[in-house]
Order: sequence, then structure tokens, then C-alpha cells
Amino acid sequence: SPRVRANLAIALVACGRDAEARRLLAVGNDPVEALVVLGAALELRGDEPAALAAYREGLALDPTHPGIASAIAQLEAP
Repeated sequence: SPRVRANLAIALVACGRDAEARRLLAVGNDPVEALVVLGAALELRGDEPAALAAYREGLALDPTHPGIASAIAQLEAP
């Protein structure tokens, strides 16, 4: 299920296995939501540049996604 894959992807990112997490999220998930999960996991790990890159990739796919715009604004805030 998408929720199980999202939870596993978060655990993979926490272990530094970002590429595996990205591949896992690509299966059976909406691409934008997959990037939201990836960005959030990277943010939790403290990798703000990578989180911003994931969020921006998602925003490029869906410029109207309110969650991504909000996440980017929070990370870019001083």
C-alpha cells in the first residue's frame, strides 16, 4: 500500500538510502505525493538542501500543490 511504502521510504532516508527510497516511492504512488514524502523525510533527517530539491521537483510537476509551496516557504524562511 502507498502508506506502507511511504513509511519504509522514510526509514530508508533516515538510514541514508535515498536512492532506494526514491525508487520505492515511484511504485504505485502519485509522483507529486512521492516527492512530498521524500522531501519531508529528508527534512526530518536535517538535509534541508535535498528536501528543498525534492519539494521543488514536486512543485515543477504541480505548481498549485499547497503543501509543497508551504514546505518550501518554511525552509526558505530566515
